[in-house]
Amino acid sequence: MFSIEMDDLGTRLYYVIYSVMFPQGITDLKPRAIMNELQISDCYEWFSSVGTGMSKNMNTKQTILERLEMLCFKNDNNTALEKEAATVLIPLVCGGLASIHTSRCIYQGKPFTSDILNLYRLSFDFDLLYNMLKFASMLYCKGQYEAAGKYLTYCEGLLGVLCGNTVVVLETKQQKQYMEKIINTPFKDMLMRYTVFHVIFTQQDIHCVPQHLVFEMFRTITDEDRQQRHPENFYEWMDLIVIDTIPFLHYLQYLTHRQLNQRYRKLVALFNLAYYISLSECRGNIDTTLNMLGHCCELENNLHLAWLCYIRSLRLYPRHNAANWHVVMIMYQHIHRCRIRL
Repeated sequence: MFSIEMDDLGTRLYYVIYSVMFPQGITDLKPRAIMNELQISDCYEWFSSVGTGMSKNMNTKQTILERLEMLCFKNDNNTALEKEAATVLIPLVCGGLASIHTSRCIYQGKPFTSDILNLYRLSFDFDLLYNMLKFASMLYCKGQYEAAGKYLTYCEGLLGVLCGNTVVVLETKQQKQYMEKIINTPFKDMLMRYTVFHVIFTQQDIHCVPQHLVFEMFRTITDEDRQQRHPENFYEWMDLIVIDTIPFLHYLQYLTHRQLNQRYRKLVALFNLAYYISLSECRGNIDTTLNMLGHCCELENNLHLAWLCYIRSLRLYPRHNAANWHVVMIMYQHIHRCRIRL
């Protein structure tokens, strides 16, 4: 009986017997409500790892189609629990497939079809903010800045108390409210309405992300960097573009409003990005966030501030950091300007 793991029953039983035999050695046990909170939190953390893991492995169109077929089969033929899981995961797979199709269309200079739009619409049933941001990023890369701006405004309205892989600074009161909410909300509804994951781009949808972020796929530079990537499967994400949701929203807003010559909105987005960093030091993918801010400073023609952003990023993470490439580019631009003056 001591080996029963559910609800830590075995451990609890052991401590109950121990406390009877040795009253002076009673150990504090967590109440059932706290145990429920911890278990539900673990459940969401597990799902987030499954979601990002699926994105990491979706490297080919054929792989995605096979998974989509498998999920559709489970949705039609399996148990109620498996059907519920399939309905949650199918939109995620549709989003990955839509992004790959669109990336190829952008690369080949072709318009995307109504079938691709339908896949995007289906993907919005999973983590709306995640897929909306990928959709807005795609619109920006296609030069449809007004449409991208509208979707980004909608995304901004979706921001709230978030969980999952996205690291958000929460007040203690908000954390308590959130824990109460996830206990009293069905798992599927909680995932679709209140959970947000990192935004991930692979080699297959590389043309759906602003070019500056492509450097994030090449953060491993030296042989020493590669030697540190063990175990290998733990560092697979370094070959992808992995961005925290909120700063990516502000970064896309800055780029989009800049293209639309909306100076005030552009500066508001830049301020929001900088403010997020001030609250999130060493949280999430802060190195990538600093690199995005550095790029914004470059576009504002302020190479000094851009340099400071990249150096700050490197101080936090000296290895496996795309800021190394950006620092080299800043140095090149500085040398080039000096030559012109001479």
